[in-house]
Amino acid sequence: MLPHRHIARPLQLRDEQGKSASKSQTAKISKRLKFVADLFNVGNQTRLIQIDTWTQLDLATPNPDYLKPGTNLIAYPYQNPFAARLAVRFEF
Repeated sequence: MLPHRHIARPLQLRDEQGKSASKSQTAKISKRLKFVADLFNVGNQTRLIQIDTWTQLDLATPNPDYLKPGTNLIAYPYQNPFAARLAVRFEF
């Protein structure tokens, strides 16, 4: 069995009805430029999101950091500061 081969064909422009544009027709191609902004923690709050919940370090030693801001699961126990993500999108 021969492998299936794709033959590269040039793209043809189509009009609103889906018909191929002939040489006497011109197809409209719309182009848009979009600006996008994502803003995180706009109020720049620094809420505590992780506390140390380990009551003991081992069977006989109580944890001195119990219920304090903890880094046992995540590196920064507070909410991330303000951040923004900007993007430009070109659509055609």
